[in-house]
Amino acid sequence: MTITVSNSLVSNQMENALEKQNIFSKEKAKEILSMDFNANFPDNVQEVVRKLYSRRSEKGEAIETISQTWRRVAMAVAIARLKYVMKPHELIKLTPELALENESVLKAAARYYQAMGERKMFANTPANINANPEVSLSVLQYEAHGEILGWNTYKIWMSENDLRQKYDRLPKAEKEKVKKWIFDIKGTNTNSNIYGQQQKLFYPNIIETNKHELAMGYYAARIKRRGGLAACGVTNAGDSLEDIEKAANEIMDATKGSMGMGINTSSLRPWQTPNSDGSTASGPDRFVEKLFCPAGQSIAQGGRRGGAFIELRDSDHPDVTLFIGKKQLPKEPNFPDVYDAMDLITPKIDANEYSDPSEYESALSQRQLSVMQKSLDYFSKVSFEYYTKQQYLKNYNVSVRAVRGFMAHVENKEWYPAYFTNSLWRGNLYDFTKPVLDSKGEQKVNPLNKEPLFELYSVSLEEFPLAESIAVKQNLQVLKSEDGKRIQVQRDGAFCFYAPDLFKRICIGMVNGGEPGIQFADHVETANANKHIYELHTCNPCGEQNLPAQTGKDGLEYRGICNLTTLHAAHKDFWDEHGNYQWEKMEEVAELATEFMDDVTTVSHFPILAQNSTARRERRNGGGFAGVAEFVARHELEFASKEANAFVTRLYDHLAKASIRASQRLAEERGVYEIWAGSTFAQKGLKVRNCCMINQQPTGTMAQLCGTSWGPEPFNGIVFSRKVRDAWVSFTSPGFEEAMKKRNTWPKTEQEVQELCDKIRKNGKRVTNLKEVPEDVQKIFKINTEIDPHAYITHLASIQKGVGGYPECFNALSNTCMIKGRLPWEYAWEATMRGYKLGVKSITFYPDGTRLSQPVEEQEKKSQEIKKLSKFVPHNLMALHVTPLQKEESQTGTLNAASLLRSEQNKVRVRPKRLYGFNEEVMTPEGPVHVHIYFDENGPRQVFAHLMRGGGVASGMIEAICRMATKALKWGCPPEDVANGLLNIQGGQKIIGIESSSIPDAIGKILKEACNGQYQLSLFNEVLNGNGGNKDVTNCASALEEKLQEEPMPVQTTLQRKHEIKFEEKFDEIIRARMDWIAHGHETQCPCCHSEFTNESFGNAACKSGPVCLGCGWSHCG
Repeated sequence: MTITVSNSLVSNQMENALEKQNIFSKEKAKEILSMDFNANFPDNVQEVVRKLYSRRSEKGEAIETISQTWRRVAMAVAIARLKYVMKPHELIKLTPELALENESVLKAAARYYQAMGERKMFANTPANINANPEVSLSVLQYEAHGEILGWNTYKIWMSENDLRQKYDRLPKAEKEKVKKWIFDIKGTNTNSNIYGQQQKLFYPNIIETNKHELAMGYYAARIKRRGGLAACGVTNAGDSLEDIEKAANEIMDATKGSMGMGINTSSLRPWQTPNSDGSTASGPDRFVEKLFCPAGQSIAQGGRRGGAFIELRDSDHPDVTLFIGKKQLPKEPNFPDVYDAMDLITPKIDANEYSDPSEYESALSQRQLSVMQKSLDYFSKVSFEYYTKQQYLKNYNVSVRAVRGFMAHVENKEWYPAYFTNSLWRGNLYDFTKPVLDSKGEQKVNPLNKEPLFELYSVSLEEFPLAESIAVKQNLQVLKSEDGKRIQVQRDGAFCFYAPDLFKRICIGMVNGGEPGIQFADHVETANANKHIYELHTCNPCGEQNLPAQTGKDGLEYRGICNLTTLHAAHKDFWDEHGNYQWEKMEEVAELATEFMDDVTTVSHFPILAQNSTARRERRNGGGFAGVAEFVARHELEFASKEANAFVTRLYDHLAKASIRASQRLAEERGVYEIWAGSTFAQKGLKVRNCCMINQQPTGTMAQLCGTSWGPEPFNGIVFSRKVRDAWVSFTSPGFEEAMKKRNTWPKTEQEVQELCDKIRKNGKRVTNLKEVPEDVQKIFKINTEIDPHAYITHLASIQKGVGGYPECFNALSNTCMIKGRLPWEYAWEATMRGYKLGVKSITFYPDGTRLSQPVEEQEKKSQEIKKLSKFVPHNLMALHVTPLQKEESQTGTLNAASLLRSEQNKVRVRPKRLYGFNEEVMTPEGPVHVHIYFDENGPRQVFAHLMRGGGVASGMIEAICRMATKALKWGCPPEDVANGLLNIQGGQKIIGIESSSIPDAIGKILKEACNGQYQLSLFNEVLNGNGGNKDVTNCASALEEKLQEEPMPVQTTLQRKHEIKFEEKFDEIIRARMDWIAHGHETQCPCCHSEFTNESFGNAACKSGPVCLGCGWSHCG
C-alpha cells in the first residue's frame, strides 16, 4: 500500500520547525553560546569529560572546561549549515573567523550547545573528541571545489587519496603557489584578486580544472586522519589476496581514526579449497587470526585505547563449525579438582605392607609429594590452554548470521546445504571439533601441505535420533558410517548441515563464554530501506547498526558508518508539575538530534574513502536513549512488566515519529538522500533526508553525562558513590528518593540517609527485602541481577516495536543479556528462540564469571573453592591461628582445615601491601626473559616474568605459568616443589649462550635459587634500612643472618650483585617508576583487560601517578 504524505502537513511541520529555529536572534545565539553550564555537571562527570574529550596542550594536559568542550562540538557541527546557505564558489572564500560569525551557524550552534549544557542530548565519543571547527570548514571547502568541477559525491570522495598524492608530489615552490591562490580566494593576502578574475600568480597556461583539483589535494592533506565524528565502521573482505590486503589496510586506517570495525568473512573461500595454482585455501579464520585481528590490535584506537572488532559468518558457510567453536572456552582449571583426580588414579599405600610405622609415614609422604608433582604439571598444562584461549582474538567478538531460513530449519529440525557465493557448496564439509588422530592420540597432518586433518561433518544418531528420518522426509541422500551410529546427508551432491546440531553448538558457546552471538538476517532486512542497492550483512562491534560493506547493485562501493546521539529519556524538563510525561518536550529534542546527526554527516571526514561517500549518499542516523530504567521507574512501573513494556514501546514510537518528521523537513530543505529513489521509503511515498533515523546504542559514558541509567538496561544498583570536592558522597538512583518521599518513608536526617545507603550497599546494592523500603518501591527499583533474562528479552523486543509505523527508521539495538554462569545450553536455546519469535534482530549473552576481564563476585563459587583448597593449608599455619572456639572444636573432633580457612583470624599468606624482590634476565631459546621473584616473611610469595620481545603464545604461556606458581605459593605449596615442577622442561633448540632449555625451565631455575635463602637477608636489610629501626624486623633479620651464617652456602647480602639492575640514563625515570610501582605492592597487570604493564605504560602523559594500559586504555588516574 502506497502512503502519500500531505504537502500541507509537511509545510506546517516546516513552518513550526523554522519558528523554533528562529526564536532568537544572532545576538541571542551569541549570548547562549557564552553561557557557562559547568554547574549542571557534578565534579566526577567534569573529570570524565576532561580526561576523555578535552583538547590537550603539548604536554598532554587538559585545557578545556566542560562548557568549552560542548561549545567546540556545537560550533564544529553547526559549520555544516554553510553548505545549505551558500553556493560552492562562495563557500571556498570563507575563513574560519567568517564561518563562525555566520548567523545560521551561530543559531544552530546555540541550540546544540544549550541541549548539551542542559544534559538533554549528547554526541557520541568520537565527535566529542575530534570535533574541530577549522577541520569542519576544510571538509566543506574540499567538497565545494569538487562541486564547482561538477563532480558527484562518489567521485569527490573516492578521489581524495589521488588528489592528496597529486598535491604532495608538487615541488615546494609549486605548493606555495597553490596555497597563495587559495588564500587569494579567501582574501587573506593583501592586494589579492577576487575569485573569478585572472590569477596571474598561478600557472598562466593551466586549465581551471587543475586549479580546483590541486586545491582539493591541499584540503585533503589538511584533513587526513582528522574530523572523524562517527563511532564505528565496517569493511569487506573480497575473495582475493588483493582484496584481503585492502581489508586489512582499511581496518588499520579505521582503528587509527578511533573507529571500531565489523567484517563479514563469508565471502572468503573455505579452508582447503583447491586454488588455480594447485595450492589450497587457508580459509577465512586463518586470515582473521593472522592478519585482520593483529592489524587492528597493533594500533591503539585513536591513540587512546585498544580497538574493538566483530566478525560475522553466515550460518551456511562451509567453515561455520570452525567459526562457532573458535572462541569457546575450555572448562576453567581448578587445582583441587586436578589434585583429587590425580589422587584417585595414583596407587594407594597399604599399611599392611609396612611393619615400621615410620616407613609407612615416609611412603605416605612420598605418595603425597608425587601426587602434588603430577597435579602441578597437569594443572600448568591445562591452565596454559585455558589462559591462552582467554587471550585468543582479544577485543574481537564473533556472531553467526542466521541466513536462508536457518531458524525455521532449527525449529523444524531440518537439514540444509552449505552455500558459498550464493551457490551450493559441492566440496567437503569438515567438523573442526573432531581432529583425525593417529595411534598415539596425536592429530594427523596432511603430508603435502602440513595442514591438520579433521573428520568430515556428520551427526550422531544417539544425540539426534530424528536426524535420519527427517533427512528421508526431506528426500535427501543419507550416508551411514560402518557402525551405523553416524550419518552424512547430501542434496544434489552437496553436503548438508543439521540445523539443530549447529544451533546447539551456538547455544553451548553462548552459555560457555558468550561467544558466538547470533544475528537474524531476515529481521535485519526489515530495517533496510535500501534493499535495491545492498544487503546489510555486516554490523558495527556493538551491534546497534547493521551496515553495508560491499559493492552495491549500482556498481559502487559502500562502507557504512555509525552516526549516533544519545537523548535523556527521563530528563526533568520532560515532566510537568503533576508528574505527567510531556511527549512533545522529548520530541523537540529528538527533532534537534536528527538535525544534529545530519550536520555531523556533512562535516565528518572518515579514514576510508568509501565511508565518506557512503555516509553522504545514505545519511544514516542513529538516535537512541539513556535513562529507560529511570523513565519506567518514574511512571512507577516494574521494569520489564507488561505495562512497562507498553510504555517503552510508546516512548520509542514517539522518538521514531519525531525523527521521521524532522527528516521529512530536512528533505524539503536540503533534498532527499542520494539513493532514496527505489528505496522502500520512496515506494511508500515518504520523502526523507536519512535512510535510517534511530537505533539503541550502549550508553555507559553518555548515561553518566546525562545523569541517568544506562541505555535500555535496568538499574545497575540503587546506591552509588560520586566524588564531590575531593570527597566521596553516596547517591541513590534517579527517582528513588522521590518515590520514597512520595510515600513519606525517606529518612529524616542525613545520618539516617547514610545508614539506609549502607544497608542497600550491603544488600548487593538492592532494596529488595529491606524493611525500610516499601514493597511497591522494591518492585519499581529492581537492579539488573534481579531481572529474568527471558523477561529482559521481551523488554528488548518491546523497544524494537517502536518504529513509528516505518520499520526502516529503526536499525537495531545493542545489548547483552547477563546470565548466570554454568547454565545448561538448553537455556540459551529457549531464550534465543523466544527472542527470534518476538522479532529481535540479534542476541548476545554474557555468562557471569566466564571471562577474566570480568570480576567474579559469586560468593557461592568462592566458598566452594575455599572448601576444596582447605586440604592444602600448611599444618604449621593451622597451628599458629587457633581461636578458643576452634580449640574446643579440635577437642571434640569437629575442627577441620575448612573452618580454619573461613575464619577471619586465619588467612593463607595474605599478600602484604609492599613486597621486595629481584629481577633476573635469563637467555632462553625464545629470547631473553625477565623473571621477577618477590618475598614476604615466609619466603617467595609472587612470581611473574615477561618476554622481552612480543609474542602472543609465548606471553600467554608465561602468564599461565606465573599465575599458577603464584597461586600455589599463596596456598602454602613449598616453593621448592613449585620450582622442581618447572625445571628441565625442554623447548627450542640448544644454542650456545642459552642459559635454560625453555621458558618454564628459566622460571624454575630462578625460583629454585630464591628458595636457597641467599636473598632473604638482603631483603630484610632493605626493610630495616627504611623502617626506622623496627625492633621486630631487626630481630628477624638478625636471626636470619645467624641461621644463614651456619650454612656453608655463599651468602649475598645486597641486591646490587648478581641481580643488579642497571639503568640507562634515558630510561632511568620510566624504569624506576615501574619498579617503584611493583615495590609498592601493585599488580603488574591491568585490572581491566589483564594485559601486562610494560615500560611504555609508565611515564605516559595521560597519568603521572601510575601506569596506562596499552591494551585497553585503563589508567591508574581513572
